Amino acid sequence: MKPTQLDLLLLVAEEGGTGGGAALTTVAAAARLGVSQQTASRWVRELATEGMLEKTHAGLRLTAGAIKRLERLKAVFDRKPAVTFEGVVVEGMKDGAYYMALEGYKKQFKHHLGYEPFAGTLNLRLDDAKDIAARTALDSRSGIPIESFKMGERFFGGAKCFPCKVNGKVDGAIIIPLRTHHDIKIVEVIAPMKLRDKLRLKTGEAVVLEVKA
Repeated sequence: MKPTQLDLLLLVAEEGGTGGGAALTTVAAAARLGVSQQTASRWVRELATEGMLEKTHAGLRLTAGAIKRLERLKAVFDRKPAVTFEGVVVEGMKDGAYYMALEGYKKQFKHHLGYEPFAGTLNLRLDDAKDIAARTALDSRSGIPIESFKMGERFFGGAKCFPCKVNGKVDGAIIIPLRTHHDIKIVEVIAPMKLRDKLRLKTGEAVVLEVKA
């Protein structure tokens, strides 16, 4: 594939041209890209005219607009595919209400998710192998970290959460404690409201979760 102006922008970025300027001449750029000096010089002029590249005493430098475009391009390739899986509603151990009511957790959920969760979790059981595999895929993702904290003499462990759509209708979040008594087949979901009431769910009903990132 023949090099393009995009390759020149990437080269400038790689050489430090997002800060003080890349110590890069058009001769060096041409050699690195495998194009003629005339072509490299023309690209520099065109990119400068488009507001993507500027010359400094140190060399070539990307403009803020060029950096923003490259960051968008990186975000596209960094984006992980959506994870979707289905589980059935099961009765929990009734401890979700206690943990969700703790200020140490509530403040973090409010900060990261924009809401304080309802004092309780919706528990789902995954029965199908493909759904279990999809849930397991979240273990390799960083998610949103929820830090551990100490209250009095008691230590409360950390977790990570993943914003999700519940049945394609309600925004919630899957919460995965870093240490839990649940096995991989059990998924806990939080939301700003009681999901059972909002979605009129009964024990044994199927629920679909979609994690977009």
